[in-house]
Amino acid sequence: MDPIFFPQSTSSSIFHPLTDTNKLVSQCFWACTTGNLRALQYFLAPCPSLISHRNAEGETLMHVAAAKGHFAIFTWLCGHDASLLNQIDNKGFTPIHHAAFQEQILILKF
Repeated sequence: MDPIFFPQSTSSSIFHPLTDTNKLVSQCFWACTTGNLRALQYFLAPCPSLISHRNAEGETLMHVAAAKGHFAIFTWLCGHDASLLNQIDNKGFTPIHHAAFQEQILILKF
């Protein structure tokens, strides 16, 4: 498997990322956490609706990208669904709040 798209797994099971939705969601959040825009685009291609999926804390992919300061992913997500900017997580915070908490100045200037 391509190490750019598929990080090491602790499980020995083989999955197809385009048919296993839970794994696909995990990979999308992994891509946002690590700043891998190419992988994010790949994982969202077969199921674009995952762009607004939330994790257990109620965060969207944009919350994660903003908190990590991954500007390329943040702007790409804005270009595909600007409404993600207004989404709040379980604690009532938007992606911009997450960027501010982590002092991600480039995101805040956007």
